[in-house]
Order: sequence, then C-alpha cells, then structure tokens
Amino acid sequence: MNEVSSEAKETILNRYAAGEKVVDLAREFNVSRSTIYLWLKKNQDNILKDHSFTAKEFKSLQQKCERLEKIVRILQESPYMRNYPPKDKLSYLEQLYKNGNSVHLICDAMGVPRGTFYNHVLRGKHGHTKAAQRRAEMLPIIEKIFNDSHQIYGAGKIAAVLKSKGYAITESFVRKTMQENDLYSMRSRSKKLYAKHRSRSQNILNRDFTASCPNEKWVSDVTYFHLKNKCYYICVILDLFSRKVISYAISNKNSTQLTKSTFIRACTERLPDEGLIFHSDNGSNYISKSFMKCLKEHNVIQSFSEAGVPYDNSVCEAFFKNMKAEELYRIDYSSEKHFKIAVDKYIRKYNQKRPLSVIGYLTPDKFEEEYYKKNGQKGSDN
Repeated sequence: MNEVSSEAKETILNRYAAGEKVVDLAREFNVSRSTIYLWLKKNQDNILKDHSFTAKEFKSLQQKCERLEKIVRILQESPYMRNYPPKDKLSYLEQLYKNGNSVHLICDAMGVPRGTFYNHVLRGKHGHTKAAQRRAEMLPIIEKIFNDSHQIYGAGKIAAVLKSKGYAITESFVRKTMQENDLYSMRSRSKKLYAKHRSRSQNILNRDFTASCPNEKWVSDVTYFHLKNKCYYICVILDLFSRKVISYAISNKNSTQLTKSTFIRACTERLPDEGLIFHSDNGSNYISKSFMKCLKEHNVIQSFSEAGVPYDNSVCEAFFKNMKAEELYRIDYSSEKHFKIAVDKYIRKYNQKRPLSVIGYLTPDKFEEEYYKKNGQKGSDN
C-alpha cells in the first residue's frame, strides 16, 4: 500500500464527514479500512482537545441536531417531494453532483437509490437515446392525429395512418410514445370515464364568472404551442375575482403532473380557505384520480365544464386567445428558453399593466391591492 499524502488524508476525512462510506473510500484511495478508522479516531480526539464542551454547549448541539433531523424528515415526507417527477429529481441531483456534492449525501436527501442515480449520470442513461429523440420528434405528429380523431384512435390506428403517410414506424413505438405522454384512447376507457363523470360533481360554476373576494373561485385550462417540431403545453389558473393569473406552468407533456404542480404552486402562494371552487374542462389531467385526490386534500370543491362546451370556461379560453394573438403568434422564438421567458413576461405584464373592463379598467394586481387595502388585509405576493 502506497503512502498517503496529507492532502489525500484530508480529502478522505472530509468526504467521510459529508456522508460517504469508509469501504468506498478505502477502495478508491487504496487505503485499508483500519487505517481510515484510526485517522477518524485521532481526528475526533484532536477536535475534542481543541474545544472542551460544557454540558450546556453539548445539550445545545444535541437539540440542534435533533431539530435538523426533524426538518429533513418533514421535507422528505412532504407531498411536494413525493410528487416531484423522478426525471426532474435526477436532473436536480445531477446538478448537485456536478457542484461537488457527495453522491451518498444527495441521494439520501432526495430519497433516490444510488443505483438509479448512477444509471442516470455515470452510465449515460439520460434519455438522450436515438429512440427518445425520435419520440420527441414524432410526438406532435402523433398527437395531431390523436386529437383529429377526437381522441378515439389508439396506437394501432395511429401507426397505420403514419405508415400511409410514408413514416417507417411500429405500433409499439407509437404506443410507448402515447403512454409517456398520457395519450389514451377515449374508446378504450369511455365507459369508465362516463361512470366517473356521472358520479362526480357537475358544473357548479355554471358560467357564473363573478366572485366577491380573492380565492373564492379559480378557473384553469391547458393550451399547446408548437415550436421547432416540439409541442409545449401551458397550464394556467386564474382567480375569477380579479382575473389574475395566479399560477402557470409549461411542460412538453400534457399530463396530470402539469396540472397538479400548477395547482400546488397556486395553493402555496395564495393559501385559499376551505370551500374554494376549482373549475376546469373534462381533460384527463383534471379528472385523473391523482389530481382529484389532490384537490380533495386541500378541501377544494371541483367543478367541470360540460363536454364540448368551451363557453363554460370562457375566461380561460379568452386569456389563451389573447396571449396567442398578442404574443405567441407574433414572435419567431429562437429557443425553448426564449419561448418560456416570453410567456413569463406576458403573464407578468397581463397581471401588472393590462387594464380589464370587467374590473373597472384596473389591472388584476391593482384590483386585488384595492380590495386588500379596503378590507385591511395583506394580499398575496404572487
């Protein structure tokens, strides 16, 4: 065994303190485990010699450790952590890893198995395979055929349509692409959806787009925008009191995760009282078991537009129509980043600077500000 330099010794001690195991460090640095344990003991003795802890200091440190452990446990058990998509978790961990953090530490913090993380980062399984890239390219085309069929066609029929158009494609490829993007044939689940539709609450809002105070009625919808052969979905939530966009999100998948994350963000910012009415259309991402459970956990009353009746959610429809006419269809975006920045700027401008006739030609932000000032309350910063 080669002699270990003082720099390597310090590195080993620091990485052990950061959460790495002795067995892994011994293998990497070609040092026996007994030697590392000896260094750890001497290092601990030196720390204790340099500082004699009083009983009060020791108790204080113990309480601080217990408090930090509770904070970590609360964060790990929170619904935000549990509902965070695995792919996004891995991307976030990859960035932490690149910043020099221990694999063991970051995986323990986010509750991700180290093997999964190593697959993602060290073995090149980022999803940037040719198949994944081709699915991303074919998604807008598959989705258009799916929507043109009124969401009736399954993978087999869509594959047949694509082949007739000259695409070399298999049914299994189409099926996987559809499954990854929550595109399920209405024909195969029509009976189940009809039963769910009959059993749930109906159109509670009933086109009454007025509200007496903020956080009384929210409306939501999803639209899509094509950019460089990719399809992006924009989900918004508006408060009917001020017509303010209180939350939005953009994703390349029209999934339950998109609508749920937008709703959770709105709840976190606005902290609505029990009894809030949340209105949307009958899209699968709004009637999914996961989304409906999320609303129920927040004591929210869910309301739905009648199928095929866009006027039941006309406030959202009008917002998207204006955003596309005034912004999205007027600019040739150079990149996804350029597009997302533009959407954010438009929504901020809409909330802060656009006067609306329905609220006396005030801006949504100003209208809420006047309400809170009149009622002696503090408004949301959102």
